[in-house]
Amino acid sequence: FGNILTGDPAAAVRYIEARILPFAKKVLFSPEITKYIPSYDGRNQEVEVFRAKLPVILLLGANGISVTMSTRILPHNPIEVIEAVKSAIKGELFTLYPDFQTGGIVDVSEYNDGKGKVTIRSKVTVDEKGGRLVIEEVPFGITTDELIADIDRNVRLGKIKISNINDFTSHSANIELVLSRGADPNQELKSLYAYTKAETSISLSPIVIDNNRPREM
Repeated sequence: FGNILTGDPAAAVRYIEARILPFAKKVLFSPEITKYIPSYDGRNQEVEVFRAKLPVILLLGANGISVTMSTRILPHNPIEVIEAVKSAIKGELFTLYPDFQTGGIVDVSEYNDGKGKVTIRSKVTVDEKGGRLVIEEVPFGITTDELIADIDRNVRLGKIKISNINDFTSHSANIELVLSRGADPNQELKSLYAYTKAETSISLSPIVIDNNRPREM
């Protein structure tokens, strides 16, 4: 199934079998309002439009580009989306911010209901005694391989004082940055955020197709 942290791709679809959990069938599938059409050979029925009970586009996010337009919608926490839907049904005000499977620390001061931008930082532990920085979470959309390559490039440019990089990533991110002798860990942390993809900004464009027309929502 691949690894979203390292960027390792999943196997081809023909090698993967997935089963829909009861929760997904109950929450993300509404057969009573779903229209079916004949499949390409007419032997089966297929869904014309997948109508879910929750806004999947907010759960999973979306990223695409076309002529003169593009869309970028970030993923959100499922529980928070459910609570927001409940508030919307009741006509109550609510606040909803992005949430990322890869973790990180997000600044949403310019989020603007999905029409602005967010800044995401890696979560880094500073080990002053050991002279290390340990990256435990990475920004959304950045793989550990990309981040390591970017850090290595900035080390060679002399922007960050690091003597060694060790990647222990498996089910969670774990990148050890061994600092050069005499380097100040807190200063190198600032340089890490300033010069590398350990901090990244994402501009948003919540464009969807509404009644066969693109619309910012």
